[in-house]
Amino acid sequence: MQISFYKVIQALSERTGKEITSKDITTAFRQTYHLGGSIYDGRLVLKSFTTHDLRTPGTSVLGTPEMSPMESRPHSRMASLSLSGTLPEASPDRSNHSEDLRQTPKRLTAKVLVDHKLRDIAGEGNGPLSSFLDALQGDLGLTLSIREYSEHAVGVGSDVKAATYVELIPADADPKDKTQGGFWGIGVDADITASGLKAVMSAVNGYVDASGVEIGEA
Repeated sequence: MQISFYKVIQALSERTGKEITSKDITTAFRQTYHLGGSIYDGRLVLKSFTTHDLRTPGTSVLGTPEMSPMESRPHSRMASLSLSGTLPEASPDRSNHSEDLRQTPKRLTAKVLVDHKLRDIAGEGNGPLSSFLDALQGDLGLTLSIREYSEHAVGVGSDVKAATYVELIPADADPKDKTQGGFWGIGVDADITASGLKAVMSAVNGYVDASGVEIGEA
């Protein structure tokens, strides 16, 4: 990701012909990864989501403040999760035998703004990220998979948040060929699931911007 973003700053320097300041770098970072408020939103914006564990119908985890205000949201699971940089689903596209709730089969429904139009999407997978990717493919025609994933904690105590980084690649890309760069995304949230989904959406916007691919109609 550092290599990918370095290219963004290099292009900015060549285009402006001036010394790049820390403010320039911060702004470019927010614009590139659609991070830091609505003014940096991309063509797709995750507004809310709900996940259901398919093994235990009726249970759900609500995410994003738009769907469930912080005061009424379930307690954050951050304290019980390891932010060690390991993929929470082992791989979003492969099953995992762990009994961790994050690896149980899930169905995800989400509300997503697509070019300012609210869309409802839904998908299933072995975790929230693979379910989200399934929804993006099935309802919006965006076929992508995760090549890289990492996460770490930001802050301490009750203010801790999860920062998640993902690299997405198109369906026809070789996941082992690192010479062909993917599309990086970043998400930050007090809820680790929301952080991961935001990171995926960030990367999806990068893919859409760069490829000019058409987004499926309802």
